[in-house]
Amino acid sequence: YILKPSMLMMRERDIDPAPVQMMIKVLTGSCLPKPRGKNKGECIDPYVLVTLFDVNANEAKEICTSYRTGSVADNGFFPIFNTDRDKFRFKVENPTCAILKLTVYDSDVGKDDFIASASIPISCLRQG
Repeated sequence: YILKPSMLMMRERDIDPAPVQMMIKVLTGSCLPKPRGKNKGECIDPYVLVTLFDVNANEAKEICTSYRTGSVADNGFFPIFNTDRDKFRFKVENPTCAILKLTVYDSDVGKDDFIASASIPISCLRQG
């Protein structure tokens, strides 16, 4: 679990957090599994959905922003996403509460298959 930020625990919320500009660049993946229940068949065509969940402190309203990388054809072993299309800018209104979610899908005709997901609090991210 994730502890509530100290800002939410204060009785007086006079201090608004300063918005932060953040750039996320998806580089590569490694040894991505096939979707659950598919042991045989073609190689996967992975792409990453990058989503920022944030809260506007003034309006107390949830903000959800999503971007998608391009698909890498037939490469679940070591897909490389490192292009200018795979660079995303976010405005983080409340860095103490915001969470970044990275979800990997297999691009298919029809419905795309879920591969994996990870959620990371923005306060835990470091530049690099």
